[in-house]
Amino acid sequence: MVALRDFVFAFCLLFIVAAAQRTVDDIFNNINKNYNKNVMPPSRRGQPVMVGITMRVLALHKVDDVNMEFHMDMYFRQFWNDKRLAFGQSANPPVSKIKHASLKNLVWVPDPFFVNQKEGKVLDNPADNTLFSIDKDGNVMYSSRQLITTSCMMNLKKYPFDVQECRLDIESFSHSDEELLYYYKEANKTVSFQDHIDIPHFSLLGHKQTEKTAKTTTGSYKRLLITMYIKRDPQRYMHNSAIPSAIVVLVSSISFWIDPVTDGGSRGLVVLFCVLSLTYVYLNTAASYLVLNYYTLSDLYFFNCYGFLLLNVLVFLLVLIIGRSAKSREEAGRGGGNCLRKCLWLDVVFRLVFVPLFLVYFVIFVSSTTKSNHEEIEGLIPYMKHE
Repeated sequence: MVALRDFVFAFCLLFIVAAAQRTVDDIFNNINKNYNKNVMPPSRRGQPVMVGITMRVLALHKVDDVNMEFHMDMYFRQFWNDKRLAFGQSANPPVSKIKHASLKNLVWVPDPFFVNQKEGKVLDNPADNTLFSIDKDGNVMYSSRQLITTSCMMNLKKYPFDVQECRLDIESFSHSDEELLYYYKEANKTVSFQDHIDIPHFSLLGHKQTEKTAKTTTGSYKRLLITMYIKRDPQRYMHNSAIPSAIVVLVSSISFWIDPVTDGGSRGLVVLFCVLSLTYVYLNTAASYLVLNYYTLSDLYFFNCYGFLLLNVLVFLLVLIIGRSAKSREEAGRGGGNCLRKCLWLDVVFRLVFVPLFLVYFVIFVSSTTKSNHEEIEGLIPYMKHE
């Protein structure tokens, strides 16, 4: 009896497997024989085919403010329904879903493109990084892992305390909005991010999801706009530019302690050394971003540093000219001693006020970071970083 029971169980199992295999074979045969992949799925009353998307951002490898671009690694998924592929006519079909990467070559698929993309590829190592599935109701899911580089036109007026908006624009290449409409499948959860998204020299604040209609000579197209808000980390700028330039300006205050009348050459060398050092730091800083037709906050900071050095030079020249003239009159017996003492008092005043005045300006500059609270960007979906 035990042997008979095992035999019946094995026979039933083989029957189920064979039936399932026949069903899968029938589905593939139907696709190969009766399906035209060049024809869009039928829709109700001439309505456009609805294609939902979701995105999972795995990494933002680089934000390049010289070439105005950013690099993204993501899963891009599309969802639509094609009734011609439904295979659940029976009450209990042996399988509820079939999936294989080769299916994408047998059926109709949408033709999305990233409007502002510069470069891109679908990963295929060590295997094709795509997932293509069809369920019994004809619901299709097409997922692929992509590396893309898109243009990101940045506004650097507030550099190095800037927040940049880098967009990914998605639309159909050949189907107008009368034929196909892209939409956010999961509303505000359509775009998700991997935990611990680390961008060199930047941090991710969040993103916005909007849409618009793009009109061209070939028709109007539904375009999805995904905008990512990225804030620059100013630490590198502070270490390489702001602090060295501040030290140069502070060192220039040593000149106020050098007598311009008796040791004018040494005082002039100190000022000249500080001007050249500040110029070196400024040129290195300006070389780190694209040549612009407007001034950045960094440029204004350096101009003000030059202003403090110019003030130092003017005080030096004033004290030098008046001091030497007064000394010459005093040596000639025509007075001038009183004028010399008043002139030297000018150095004393700047010894007391020059450094505190610059430090106040430096603190104001450092505290002028761009506000980036989530509530200040309308419609922002904040990035929640999990520790």
